[in-house]
Amino acid sequence: MAEEILDGGISPGSRPCSFACDFGRVGAAICFDINYAELGELYWRQNTELLLFCSAFPAGRLLDHWAVRYGFAVAGSTWYPKNRILDCTGAVVGRTSDILPYTTAVLNLNRRVVHMDGNLDKIDRMRTKYSGDILVEDMRDEATCVITSFKPGLEVADLIREFGVELLPDYFDRCRLVRQELGGMSLPQWN
Repeated sequence: MAEEILDGGISPGSRPCSFACDFGRVGAAICFDINYAELGELYWRQNTELLLFCSAFPAGRLLDHWAVRYGFAVAGSTWYPKNRILDCTGAVVGRTSDILPYTTAVLNLNRRVVHMDGNLDKIDRMRTKYSGDILVEDMRDEATCVITSFKPGLEVADLIREFGVELLPDYFDRCRLVRQELGGMSLPQWN
């Protein structure tokens, strides 16, 4: 990568940003970008819902990590015959192969991953009020849950505001501040 920049005249972007499309917010990463957690975190803070990953290498479990850690879907397209589309939980919803070099998948981007801490009572009230319109999935291994809306016009972002659910970036920032106050690492500056 360094040689491509130094010898090839390639200029890295200074401030990547996601784009609002008619179906959701989309971000993009290429090849070596997947090795930089700060890029994933930046897209996460921009409320990216789908990351397009175009690359010379397939990135393997790094794509899984970004989907699970940052809660956005990932669609990979690489030189290799095996590519995947992952939903915001890291589940494979589409896969290519050497026999079928194409795939399609349906993604519901009206979903958000939130931490369980401090949110379970709020989510339970949400689930009660909107019974049948939303699904709450328990992702206990990661101490998170996924809120999905199936009702047209019922946006999960609006539900999160209505019930005061704390989003993952806010939760981790708050925890970082507590750690910092007790002598832990300093809070990174994301703006």
